Amino acid sequence: FYWNHDLRQIVRFFALIGFCFVSGVSTAFSKNNWIRAAQMLAIAAILAVVSNLGTLFLAKPLNLATLSINFNIIAVLAWSTLFYCFFQKGGWRVVIIGVLVMFLLSWFLYPHLVSYVEEKELVVHIPALFRPTYPDSNADWLPLFPFIFFFFAGAYFSELFYLPERKSLIKKRGNWERPLCFMGRHS
Repeated sequence: FYWNHDLRQIVRFFALIGFCFVSGVSTAFSKNNWIRAAQMLAIAAILAVVSNLGTLFLAKPLNLATLSINFNIIAVLAWSTLFYCFFQKGGWRVVIIGVLVMFLLSWFLYPHLVSYVEEKELVVHIPALFRPTYPDSNADWLPLFPFIFFFFAGAYFSELFYLPERKSLIKKRGNWERPLCFMGRHS
């Protein structure tokens, strides 16, 4: 019932918003975002190459339309982290500029680009930037815009509330949170 229902699309959208927001918060704490971005980009590229090779050689024998995973949450987080690297050293004022840029791109420029691309039937070399859905879309497809905005919003939230004092918003009450803190530090 859930897999093919419209409710899944709504829940998925808000879950991805939350995930990108929390990823932005986490990225603001990291000191080696260039390395993290490069690692995630490599993983996303390997996933795309292997899944496309799987489509080429295995899809027809298995009676599947596609096995391709061309752009998913890993790629979105990788590119978001990479773009954040350019804003990171400037502090919260520069990050807020990044948030505003991503907002403007996501909600004003992006819809016009999508309309233009679809109207002109252009072949887009980086469909993640211009297409909300992919022609052979699967459950893993995720466009960079608007989700990069939520990533940057999370980074700004972190810059504004966590980083100035380096304190958690949650007051410690005992030892129950130690496993959660450990997982958070080593995620």
